[in-house]
Amino acid sequence: MALLVVLGLTACTSRSKGPSPQARRDAMREWANQGSDYRSTEGFQDARWGMTSKEVNALFPEATPIGGGALLLKTTIARLPASVMLGFLDDRFVAVDVSFNGVDDVRERHALLRDLLTRKYGEPVRVRDTAEEALRRAGEYRTVTEVAVTLGQAGISASGWPEASPSKVQVEMRVEGPSEELLGAVRDAQRDFKVWNQWRTVESRVKLLGSKSPVSSSIFIEYESVRYSAEIARARELDRQRMMKDL
Repeated sequence: MALLVVLGLTACTSRSKGPSPQARRDAMREWANQGSDYRSTEGFQDARWGMTSKEVNALFPEATPIGGGALLLKTTIARLPASVMLGFLDDRFVAVDVSFNGVDDVRERHALLRDLLTRKYGEPVRVRDTAEEALRRAGEYRTVTEVAVTLGQAGISASGWPEASPSKVQVEMRVEGPSEELLGAVRDAQRDFKVWNQWRTVESRVKLLGSKSPVSSSIFIEYESVRYSAEIARARELDRQRMMKDL
């Protein structure tokens, strides 16, 4: 089974540690005891990790079978049209990819989905925003106000107080600030960026990715079963080995 997105993001900022090691050990013992009867309390909508494809298909009768035993569902999620791929290994429900394409405002929609997922799974364990990273790399400035003035954002004076009329803003470089090269990188990052969050529970790993470029914009959510994480990793490695033969 191939997942829709391969995330090449590193150096993420941790906010919390997720489930404790003891909680993981307790869950693993419970999974072993349940064996083939395992059905998670989590998954996607009413589908639960460990369900058979027949059980999941009964929940989504409008889903279409596709290659690798997966099911493809066209639906609406959070008032956005979405394509949902429901993935299986050895006829067990293990993963979901949700793609929202043609998103009009990536940051606004990403913020909404992040809030909804946080309400469901708690605070994300990792957060990344490449536009904010670019801003930090321009870190020779002393305050955020100076950055705003340097970039010529209307409505902020050199003193840091809002101007009565944005048209009267005076942009003056009286302090040592980031180089023009760094400022250019910051401007580019506002037009071409990725925002990424990850959640982790005893049963699930969830990733939310928003991507914006001058030519496209999209949002993805990936869900994976922790119970089947080793099997998923082995399936990915086998898939890479098969692809390697093409080279």
